[in-house]
Amino acid sequence: MKILLLGAAGQLGRCVQDALRDGPDQLVPLTRHDLDLTDLDQLRAAFDQHRPDMVINAAAYNAVDLAETEAEPAHRVNAQGPGRLAELCLHTDTDLIHFSTDYVFDGQPLTGPAPYKEQAAPHPLSVYGASKLAGEQVVLASACRVTMIRTSWLFSEYGTNFVKTMLRLANAAEPIQVVTDQRGCPTYAGDLAQVVKRLVAWDPSVAGPRPTGLFHYAGNSVLSWYDFAQAIVASAIAHGLLRQRPTLVPIKAAEFQSPALRPAYSALDSSLLTQQLGVPASDWQRALLLVLARLKADGR
Repeated sequence: MKILLLGAAGQLGRCVQDALRDGPDQLVPLTRHDLDLTDLDQLRAAFDQHRPDMVINAAAYNAVDLAETEAEPAHRVNAQGPGRLAELCLHTDTDLIHFSTDYVFDGQPLTGPAPYKEQAAPHPLSVYGASKLAGEQVVLASACRVTMIRTSWLFSEYGTNFVKTMLRLANAAEPIQVVTDQRGCPTYAGDLAQVVKRLVAWDPSVAGPRPTGLFHYAGNSVLSWYDFAQAIVASAIAHGLLRQRPTLVPIKAAEFQSPALRPAYSALDSSLLTQQLGVPASDWQRALLLVLARLKADGR
């Protein structure tokens, strides 16, 4: 099977490459420099050249705060581009794996503080969340064969993420303000890549049709950014990655004054996908130790 991977240079794209590297499939990784998701001519040319059996779209505009003043680019990358991609997948009978975000929710689940299930009504608070929701809607409306996965709070040894930001700030030896009143599920991008690997390897002759539609996949517990920061610091000290313990200052989200509003509670219920695929929700604590060990080994 030939697979196009869009967004190959991002942390999820790099983890997907790691997961599929030794598999039997031919993976064609494309970065934003290789292919502009918003350019229909480039998309058509890529399909004509590679004739993929599957596309994994890990490309996204994910600068949450910057999107507040760059709404048009955010919607082009997160909604218009995926819509065109989905139409091409439909017309070429190509499977699609697409990713979305917990930020499609407003943090006030109708059932109280319980992780969001797939059927919960979205209500984004930010331009970024609205652009990702628009992307969900246009892809699902295309009727292409898609497995769409919402995820949350991604971290890994690659790219820019909360774990690496905390390490950088901690080594600066200054107090670090961390939000206490936003709760969600940290998710290791490598675990999400293993979900992708399971979907790629799916054998319809044995297991029936590959799961399609909308799913959630995230970490196996709910915590605040402050809780997560404490865990990162403790584990980093144990791994010898920090010279000294930094001072973590708990603050409310309103004090942080970010341009974009974020949901106060955005935990995702992963049970539907994990039951269908036979994989567990992301064990963020195990993964955090793995990421720190790799960063230490690489001298990062």
